[in-house]
Amino acid sequence: MNTLTTKLNKTRYGAVAALLGLGLMAGEAAAVIVLARHNVTPQTGAAAANLDLDGTLVGSQTVVRFSTTTPHQLVRVIFNAEATIGGAATAWLDGTIIINNIACPPSDSDNALVSGNGTATQHDGWISAATQCFVRIPNAGLHSVRVLVTPIGPAGTAWRIDDLSLVIDTE
Repeated sequence: MNTLTTKLNKTRYGAVAALLGLGLMAGEAAAVIVLARHNVTPQTGAAAANLDLDGTLVGSQTVVRFSTTTPHQLVRVIFNAEATIGGAATAWLDGTIIINNIACPPSDSDNALVSGNGTATQHDGWISAATQCFVRIPNAGLHSVRVLVTPIGPAGTAWRIDDLSLVIDTE
């Protein structure tokens, strides 16, 4: 191969590599955090309850608000907390993320955050659990989110949630 052909091939390969690199960069989507809350105050109950999502504010903040900027924007909600529930191994604490008063899949069906381990007290079997959901929200603007926990099992089954966080990001 002569020197001119080698230089042309190197130039072509360089141009192709540059175009591929630009194509890969153009295809990347970055998530933007639009809301982050936490609460380190223990919450207990024996019935369904909306959790206080922001213990740093005065009063119970069972509903928090976030904004989207475009129609049909993809939103992901990530919730995690320490959790425990008393009772039989068949008892469990369901956690449902609710956006604009609609349960967000897949957290809307049999979403066990924690299950019982066969003892009556609620302070056994502590775990750190997480659940998330995502949905395309039809309209841009202000939206609401809350987390509903529901004990499944015998009536009066005690539960406890502690050290929770909630993060919402958008595409």
